[in-house]
Amino acid sequence: MEEDRTAVIRGGIEFQMIAAPGETDDQIFVWIPKFKILCCGDNYYESRPNLYAIRGSQYRDISSWIQSLEKMLDYPAEILLPGHTGAIRG
Repeated sequence: MEEDRTAVIRGGIEFQMIAAPGETDDQIFVWIPKFKILCCGDNYYESRPNLYAIRGSQYRDISSWIQSLEKMLDYPAEILLPGHTGAIRG
């Protein structure tokens, strides 16, 4: 499967933005290879996943979310930056 990816360089540092549907269909994660940092946003956090919104929006596509998590595992991250919790190292 071909990844939807966009890369930009700012200040000499490459940022790769990869499509990763999960909590929302337009979710992305950002990979910074120079520092082995993966910014996963809301696709991972320390509580149970938000499989449905209590405010009445539609259910999440769980199979796509799992595929996105598996995709993130392919990156050799040393630091994970979730959207709502502290950094995870190691």
